[in-house]
Amino acid sequence: MKQYIPDTAGVKHAASIYEGYGDKAKLLYDDESVIECAPLIEDYTMLEAWLAHVRRPVTMTIFPDQYAHSMEVEALSLEGLAKRVVAVRRSTKKMLPYVKLATFNGVFNPQNTETGSLRYDAGVVEIHGVEGDKDSAPLTFDEAVEKLEAANLLTLIYASASPNHFRVICPTSKPLLPAERRELMGVLNGVLGGALSRESFTPSQAYYYGQVIGKPAPRVRIVAGGRCIDQCHDFQPIYEGWKKEKTESNNTDLSGGTSNTFINYGEVHIYKEPIDIDQALADMEYKGDGNGVHLTQLRVAASLLSRGQSADEVIERLLAETRRVAERDDHGGAWSWPDETKKLDSLCATWVKKKPELQATAYPAERPTANVKPATTSVASVDQWSNIEPINLWATGMGPALPKGLLPKVIEDLAFEHGALTLLDWQ
Repeated sequence: MKQYIPDTAGVKHAASIYEGYGDKAKLLYDDESVIECAPLIEDYTMLEAWLAHVRRPVTMTIFPDQYAHSMEVEALSLEGLAKRVVAVRRSTKKMLPYVKLATFNGVFNPQNTETGSLRYDAGVVEIHGVEGDKDSAPLTFDEAVEKLEAANLLTLIYASASPNHFRVICPTSKPLLPAERRELMGVLNGVLGGALSRESFTPSQAYYYGQVIGKPAPRVRIVAGGRCIDQCHDFQPIYEGWKKEKTESNNTDLSGGTSNTFINYGEVHIYKEPIDIDQALADMEYKGDGNGVHLTQLRVAASLLSRGQSADEVIERLLAETRRVAERDDHGGAWSWPDETKKLDSLCATWVKKKPELQATAYPAERPTANVKPATTSVASVDQWSNIEPINLWATGMGPALPKGLLPKVIEDLAFEHGALTLLDWQ
């Protein structure tokens, strides 16, 4: 069944056709893009009321990237935001814009003037909705849609670049104070069975939207429920974010799988799964003993990369968690966030060099140079060089290990342990 939608004055990105088939429905646009929607409207006399929910303007703040050096406040409907999710395309995830259903005071973070960020917890003035992130919990996209539809909750849900990772956007019926966000976030988490990540409860948390060029288009669905999140009073709030339970033994074999003792030690004690990522990040402390920022970043980065997440996603998550710790422990001024971003980028690159099989998932937008032409000489022509294949030196091994028995045992043990902790290769 098809229903042609008349043009609506003043509504940007509006669909032209509503199409229902089986138990599914979708909105079709003049540019041939498609957005899934629910519930299925069998009585088309109700379509106008359904569209009124989808097209109601919601105040949102758009940041051009994760650094939030500038911002723009817009009145955008869920349909308009959904259209942007499928239309915006960037070469890397770092270049994608971020959305937040809140307004900010427009003052750069006084606790960390080096970053020049307009997005921070104390800068939130009022909220116009909540945003949740589903990461490691065992809840699929379709299962989440079913729960949101059963709750009759007005929602936009869209997939991230990672497998089975998605964001949930729920507007409020009116502007509310920032202090009310935690209660609403708990309600949304209760609707989804406690599946949202703990980062979702950060007051200023925003999420990127759009598509990275070369990756599949994100799946997007509008649930046009009859009520907003602040009108949902029949669900028990869950205020704690999802924590992944350990399912494997902590017993490990120190022999490792390579001839390099430093790598074996690191893989056994720092990098090797299982690691409860949510718990490790929750326990991270400024200058903590065994749970300090640097060591936690090391362990979590290696684990997430090994699970198939991209370096951009790992950096984004670790940066957000490090900011949280800095603000919580009143050490925000001790960080240079641009430098911290570079350090995390270097940390990820170092681990991928140790694990070259992760290159494709860690840096999906990067491609090796196809043909590098050597300088023309009288000895050999360009054609004679064209068939030479590049060599991945990292794939040939990590070089000879430091032999044991050369140093006093106390110094030797210290060298092996700290070599692993700092990703140092003695070659």
